[in-house]
Amino acid sequence: MKPIVKVALLLILIFGYLLVAYVGPYIFIGYKNLKSPYSNNRFIVETETTNIGIEKIKYVALGDSLTAGVGSYNTKDTFVHKFAENLAQNNNEVQVVNLGISGAKTNELINLELAKAVSENPDIITLLIGINDIHNKSMVSKFKEKYLFILNELLTKTNSKIFVMTIPYLGSKYIVLPPFNYLLDFRTKQFNEAIESAVDLTKSNRIYVMDLYKFSYNLARNDKKYYSSDLFHPSAYGYALWGDFLNVD
Repeated sequence: MKPIVKVALLLILIFGYLLVAYVGPYIFIGYKNLKSPYSNNRFIVETETTNIGIEKIKYVALGDSLTAGVGSYNTKDTFVHKFAENLAQNNNEVQVVNLGISGAKTNELINLELAKAVSENPDIITLLIGINDIHNKSMVSKFKEKYLFILNELLTKTNSKIFVMTIPYLGSKYIVLPPFNYLLDFRTKQFNEAIESAVDLTKSNRIYVMDLYKFSYNLARNDKKYYSSDLFHPSAYGYALWGDFLNVD
């Protein structure tokens, strides 16, 4: 076989691998087509015993499929419910409104979730958004601009405490193959730096950053139980770990 033919075959194999490695995860995740377990985005979490004199609080969750609990099959196994359970330990009742939308980017959060969140007049907000901006090849600078807009809207139009979650690394090593696993991690870090920078620019003491990326990185790469059947969204087990991490005293 001539050297030029060998080179051509090698290039074809490399190109074929890169194409399959890039497109494959999206096809697989789309084929699984997992849904949110929420049929009603409003629910109440109460403590087992009534503590007289402690006020009820309202908690609003903003985000994408992760907030919507895709990957779990029961609302009680989502991080939003776990977070509400943690809040309920110090309150009689937590009224929850989960506004998470599967596939949402910062644009969808601004257009479809933000005004609803403000109208609820919440005491607590969680914000987890950005994974779809990464996968849709959004510019980091544009993402930061929109994220800062979201924070400023919440700060100026509500009196809520805002729990900002960094974007976790997501994608089992069995589906996100080299070199795209390294690229995904690089982009996730870039977007998380943008989130932290946006938070710093607000200079607000009502925002609390919870580093979900740092907490979940090793789990996302090494724990087989961490993922649901699409090998991208967390399983009930994975979300339970998030809930433990997000415990608010």
